[in-house]
Amino acid sequence: MKGDLGGFGAGSDFSWQAVAALTFDVAARDGVTYAGMVGYRALDVDYEEGSGRKKYGYDVLQHGPVLGLVVGF
Repeated sequence: MKGDLGGFGAGSDFSWQAVAALTFDVAARDGVTYAGMVGYRALDVDYEEGSGRKKYGYDVLQHGPVLGLVVGF
């Protein structure tokens, strides 16, 4: 499990993400290893810029499954 926090007024007001994943070895051949990854990720961003009629902002939470292939040399 991994996660981080960010923003604090530098780029966005506040952002965070968290990833929970399992990795597993698939194969190793000629010095190259192959592994798989399956998990779930959540990413939240709170952003705001400008004021009045020129104000732009969004507060979004995105989450869902992730799949990956890792190739190591």
